[in-house]
Amino acid sequence: MSLPPPQPAPAEPVAKAHRSWRHDLVVGALIVVALEVAAVPVGLLWGHLAPHPLYSAGATSLNLVVGDAKPLVRDDGWFLLVTGAAGIVSAVVVFFTAKRAEIGATLGLAIGGLAAGWLAWRVGHAWTGGTQPLALALKPDNTKAKLAADLGARVVLVSWGVAAVAVHGLLYAVTWPAKPKVEPLPARESVDSAQRSPVAEG
Repeated sequence: MSLPPPQPAPAEPVAKAHRSWRHDLVVGALIVVALEVAAVPVGLLWGHLAPHPLYSAGATSLNLVVGDAKPLVRDDGWFLLVTGAAGIVSAVVVFFTAKRAEIGATLGLAIGGLAAGWLAWRVGHAWTGGTQPLALALKPDNTKAKLAADLGARVVLVSWGVAAVAVHGLLYAVTWPAKPKVEPLPARESVDSAQRSPVAEG
């Protein structure tokens, strides 16, 4: 009496990879802090590049001496350019240094980028020369002074965060591993012909 062949031992269940949310949170917090530090020199750069328009104090308001709003538009343009470039650089650096924390890195870039944009505006407005609007308004009428760099459209404050998140997501989309191709099963006709071949009949 022959014994049945030995059955293979049942495979042990593979434990699912547990995502370390604490690691993601730590990475996100570090990115936020790093972006806030980087916002100081970025804000100083913007404040020096942006024009300081010449205003004169009036009885009830400040009047732009140039006569149009082009200096304010250039302030916004320079801010969009400088902070957008900072967002792109931030995304590239984070992508290559924090690959194991996709969610934490994205949240850190989003929150840190928005906060860094606001901080860069405040630093450039306050620390790069020019008279503050309130100080000029308190001076006698027809007093002329160059105002500190400022923004006409506050919407550009989000440029850092938007650029960082967009480029970070694009890098992941481009480098994401492709799904392995599934090999097609042999056609039914080829199987039947193989079974009807002389070799199979012999």
